[in-house]
Amino acid sequence: MLLRKLEEFSPYVGQSFQLAAETGEERPLVLAAAAALSYRGGPGRQDPFRLTFRGGAERVLPQGTYRLPHPVLGPVEIFLVPNGIDQDGAVYDALFN
Repeated sequence: MLLRKLEEFSPYVGQSFQLAAETGEERPLVLAAAAALSYRGGPGRQDPFRLTFRGGAERVLPQGTYRLPHPVLGPVEIFLVPNGIDQDGAVYDALFN
C-alpha cells in the first residue's frame, strides 16, 4: 500500500508497527509523532511531513528501507534514518516530500 499523506498516518500515532527487516529480524517500532513540515509542496506536489518512530535501544537499525506492517494499514515500506538514542530508546525519522 502506497501511503504519501500525513492524514493517512496521523490516526496511528502511539500505535506499534512490526518492523520486518531483510535479515529476518522483527521488532516493534512505535509511531511516536506525525507532523507537517514548515514549507509547502510546489504545484502538483504534496505537502511534506515527518514521521518519528521509537524502538528499543539494544541495537540501532542502520539507515534504510524497511517493511513496517500495520494491522489496519497493511504493509508499508518506509525509508528510516536513525536519529539518536534517548531515555526511551532509539529514534528514527522518515521524511516525505
